[in-house]
Amino acid sequence: MDSPTYHNPAMSFTYYLMIPRGEDFQILMQQTAPDADMWTLPVYIPDEHHFGMVDHINTHVWQTYDLYVATLRCLHIAQQDDIIWRFYILDNYMPDWHPPADMRWVPEQEVLEELTLADDQQREVIRAYFDWMHSDNSLRAGWMRQGWFLNVNNWMSDLADRMSMWVQQPAVQRRAWSRSCIVDLETTDGTLFLKAVPTFFAYEPVITRVLALRYPELLPDVRAVHVDNGWMLMREFDGSLLSTINDFAAWKNTVRYYGEIQADLVTNTQSLIALGVPDRHLDYLASQIEGLLHSLPDALTPDEKEEFVQLA
Repeated sequence: MDSPTYHNPAMSFTYYLMIPRGEDFQILMQQTAPDADMWTLPVYIPDEHHFGMVDHINTHVWQTYDLYVATLRCLHIAQQDDIIWRFYILDNYMPDWHPPADMRWVPEQEVLEELTLADDQQREVIRAYFDWMHSDNSLRAGWMRQGWFLNVNNWMSDLADRMSMWVQQPAVQRRAWSRSCIVDLETTDGTLFLKAVPTFFAYEPVITRVLALRYPELLPDVRAVHVDNGWMLMREFDGSLLSTINDFAAWKNTVRYYGEIQADLVTNTQSLIALGVPDRHLDYLASQIEGLLHSLPDALTPDEKEEFVQLA
């Protein structure tokens, strides 16, 4: 596994994995010990502690169980002192896979009402998991829906072939959280990265494509955009992460380049707004102040509320 993006040795992290068999509402459970009549969700102790990094989870499941999965989301987090438990929902791409001897698929009713679990916390989270699986998914980000990752893998592979970038291995899901999902694909002509964004960031792929054409040396090479899905496909951007560079000149140059882009775009604000960038100019922000006066938080005292009104 690659070096962790984030690792906190002072904290203890335990991941519980919720893996469905398919769409028949059965979940994978594991015996706590041989011949024991007590069960638990599959448990994983990670070296990577970043909330949104998920490739290590998928890799662990593949290497440990020969099961091909993608991560949909983190459903629940619990913490007590320096101990953190995270519960991740996975998507199973091998519904005909047979569990090893100490594991089995358990139907919803049995796991919620009959099975002896290692702790009560698991039962409550599993109950929330089934509620989530039964609920409407139309407002969820695409990567939180079953089957999404396989569709992305096929889309990336098809475009790579069209660009004569022959695929060397299946796509890898790197990150998944509320802000985005990142997938990469190794080809004979470098790595392609897909970034998927939620609906409220739907303008980002188009804007990134436009800016990449205008500033090709400063932005990634955007090869394709899927506007409806909020996807953009980019070539890998060469170089080192700024966070790994202990050189003030490099940081200064970065800020300068960023400032130059901002200054260059000042006269193009209406074009950017037309492309979907949210309008946050000063006149607009000023027009929102009056609305704040009608929903001031209860934590403010009457005098503080009156002062806010006067300032407005």
